[in-house]
Amino acid sequence: MSKKKNTNITPIIYRAVDLDVDLNKIVLPKHINFTKTGLSSVRNAWLKYAVIDNVGYVWIHEDGLRNILRMGSRKKSAKEFVDFNIPEIHKRTINGIRYIRIEFISAHLIGNISNFTNSISKRNYSLYSQRIMNKLNESHLLESIRSNIREKFLKSKSKLKRDRANEFGVVTYDELTGEKLNDRRAEFSHIRSISHYPDLALFYWNGLIVNKSTHIVITKRGVNNEKALYDLCYEKDWKRNWVHIFKTHLEDQGYTSLI
Repeated sequence: MSKKKNTNITPIIYRAVDLDVDLNKIVLPKHINFTKTGLSSVRNAWLKYAVIDNVGYVWIHEDGLRNILRMGSRKKSAKEFVDFNIPEIHKRTINGIRYIRIEFISAHLIGNISNFTNSISKRNYSLYSQRIMNKLNESHLLESIRSNIREKFLKSKSKLKRDRANEFGVVTYDELTGEKLNDRRAEFSHIRSISHYPDLALFYWNGLIVNKSTHIVITKRGVNNEKALYDLCYEKDWKRNWVHIFKTHLEDQGYTSLI
């Protein structure tokens, strides 16, 4: 099997400040108290620290968390929060800088808003931060990028099985069960799911060639990452020799493996 690394780090192609949105038009309910300085700190953090990769996915530079998530004035708080409180699955390192997935930001803001033990101020500014996030995420530019990537994926997904076979050698047996491969019904089963990791959708190393029956089992189990797949393999005594090469390529893309 090939052990060639893929060092094609997904490039950041835009910052939030480049998007076609007017954040000054975001309004808050009349009953909410705020200061212009407070709103500016939230808005400026999004504009400075939110970036977009080449599949239209939004990431947040860790230095922006303090104001975006309303974490207080302590400068070390954000880095400590990233180190100890954010699961690895939500973090990615791009060009030496740690970024956080937009899903985590969204969930945390919802928590801030709904948690009655938080101060009114924290809840109000978190609501404003959430509205900025939604406005950026709905940008026409981002939607255009995502639509183009979807078209590219639909045209290219049939090649993934062939690309993997060409890179790692002709596959004649199901890469998980070891059973003889029914070539006509064999499928490419993603390790990290397309829906959660669109930036990894078109990499041949992010999937395995398996029989349709194997793919059905994986889908029914709701497997969407390497940890869930590894656990399934352990349970069913399927092959687990795919792990090393997958981890090598995954880490080249700035992710930490979950296993």
